Amino acid sequence: MDFDFILYKHGPFSFELRDELTAMRADGFLELRSQAPYGPTLVTTDLGRELKKEYPKTLEKYEQSVEFVARRLADKNVSQLERLATALFVTLEGAPRSLEERAEELTDLKPHIDLDSAEAAVGEIDEMSQAASRL
Repeated sequence: MDFDFILYKHGPFSFELRDELTAMRADGFLELRSQAPYGPTLVTTDLGRELKKEYPKTLEKYEQSVEFVARRLADKNVSQLERLATALFVTLEGAPRSLEERAEELTDLKPHIDLDSAEAAVGEIDEMSQAASRL
């Protein structure tokens, strides 16, 4: 979808994606629903489900990829997601670099993440990327 991301407090953030989700809420395709104790979650409305019926080929095209990501991230907590998202951010930014170089950059950006955890996160991102390329 080619949204630009910047590094923000808890990881990469896209103002463009936020605006797109806000527009989808304004158009009635999505709504916020409380999910205590975790905060709000976006859910598809009846109108959104009708829209999905209009584009079955597009949904089918991306279904396997979305399911892959959901399976890989579903059991992660906020700290784990922050590490993985930042590892992906540093991996995608700039020229290709070694795992160690990317882990060091991650710890520079997020000093509260220790080097071992950063290396594990970058390694997991590399493994996920390889697995995703086989889809």
